[in-house]
Amino acid sequence: MAPIVLVHGIFNHVRGMTPETAGLRQAAVCLPGLAEDVGKLQAQVPELVMAYYADQLRQEFPAQAQSARSEGDFEFLSGRHRVQAAEWLVAAGVPVPEDPQNVGLAPLRQMLGWLIDERSRNRLGAAVTEQLIHRLERVIVTNLREVEAYTTWPERRRLVRDRLATVVRRERPAVVIAHSLGSYVAYETLHA
Repeated sequence: MAPIVLVHGIFNHVRGMTPETAGLRQAAVCLPGLAEDVGKLQAQVPELVMAYYADQLRQEFPAQAQSARSEGDFEFLSGRHRVQAAEWLVAAGVPVPEDPQNVGLAPLRQMLGWLIDERSRNRLGAAVTEQLIHRLERVIVTNLREVEAYTTWPERRRLVRDRLATVVRRERPAVVIAHSLGSYVAYETLHA
């Protein structure tokens, strides 16, 4: 039994691993930071377990979700998600497209590039800018999809909550530490 259960947030999907292995990997990633903080208290680092659920939020069925396939580009977004992505970029400071009535057709990569150039004051080279655009594009797409999966797909929500409940029952932790969407998942699960 681990005294600490961690509940990750958005953008923690690990491709190519089983959910169990991905959970172990994600817990191992968190361990050095926890060890550093606990070390300041001159205490021993407790065992911890990650309640990994990211595979349950993929568009594919959970059994296929850990595959290496990825559709993390703007081109794979639905019309509604394209509008949301454009609205986020406008809220971050990108100029409103010429036709604000049709923000869903805005060139999202171009808008993201403009934002990066503006914030970096054009000090990044073309290769670095392109790499950053691609990475931020994946983050935006993942955020939109994972939040939608949890909040609007009742079966996925149930699967995620069941996964966390199983870990909490098995580990009987003294502490649950959750982040981002994981806080929402933990609250609903523990409340139920």
